[in-house]
Amino acid sequence: MLALARMGAVIAPPVPPFYAGLRSVEHMIGEIAARLVNWVGVDPGDEMTRWGDGNSVS
Repeated sequence: MLALARMGAVIAPPVPPFYAGLRSVEHMIGEIAARLVNWVGVDPGDEMTRWGDGNSVS
């Protein structure tokens, strides 16, 4: 990974945001996919939980 990063690659591991209170694997996959879509420049809309936006499930 270090060699790839030095060549300019972006390392984006699928880390689930545990603060979002995701309750199922499907929600977790959707959240990770929304983050990847956001990373390439497309707004995922309400599909992605952002830190401090109040959308997390308690």
